[in-house]
Amino acid sequence: MIEHVSYSQAIFVFRECLRTLKSGAWLRVSVPDLAKYVRIYRGEPVRRIPTSFPHPALAVSFLTQMHLHKSTWDSDLMVKVLTELGFKDVRPVEFGVGSDQRLIRDNKDKECESLYVEARKS
Repeated sequence: MIEHVSYSQAIFVFRECLRTLKSGAWLRVSVPDLAKYVRIYRGEPVRRIPTSFPHPALAVSFLTQMHLHKSTWDSDLMVKVLTELGFKDVRPVEFGVGSDQRLIRDNKDKECESLYVEARKS
């Protein structure tokens, strides 16, 4: 849901996660991956994302407007934000892969368009 709030609201949420998580606990974030939609815009194929948009600009519009998203993320930005807030071991991970199996609730229908990032509270 983090893509449905502004960047400042997302930072507030992540700060609260850091504050309330137990030491050593993991945070797993999954959001639509802006980088994949930019590749579609550039005319590059993206594995398993249909490129049936009538115009490449509509792929970006689909990501940002059709679902009422207020922020867009790529793995670099997510890693930067979480690291700057004080999380440790911040890293992108693959669909279905993670440090704590209890956190992996990845939706197969969203796999092709999503990015996954994990971060640990020290």
